[in-house]
Amino acid sequence: MRKLLILLLLIAPLGCDLFENEQPVPVAAIGEWEWTHSAGGWGPYADADSVDYTMKLTLYAHEAIWYRDDEVMDEFWVREKKKGWQENSFYMKLKDDKGCDMRGSYNSEENLLTLSSAGCTDLPSHHFKKAGD
Repeated sequence: MRKLLILLLLIAPLGCDLFENEQPVPVAAIGEWEWTHSAGGWGPYADADSVDYTMKLTLYAHEAIWYRDDEVMDEFWVREKKKGWQENSFYMKLKDDKGCDMRGSYNSEENLLTLSSAGCTDLPSHHFKKAGD
């Protein structure tokens, strides 16, 4: 019994590190984001003042919901960034697998969020500011 207790005490700290579930989204990026503009890819430049719709993104630690005119447009599972991606970026996998997965990049200095395609080509990048800023 004593040997088992010693073994458990030695393994317990190691076990916590092995099963640690790192949060993929920086804490400061969690919350509601308002769309400012989209640019690049095959589409024309579009900003929030030049169109007749609104878009927002609600970002949680492990999920994201993208709205257009307050209706759900896409839902994502948020995962850790892929190897080679910049710091403060994360992978957004579509829940329904219909469309393109996204890469989120959070700029902490300017408090801005950019979504770009994580696999599809020639799609625009979408830029957001934190709601209320």
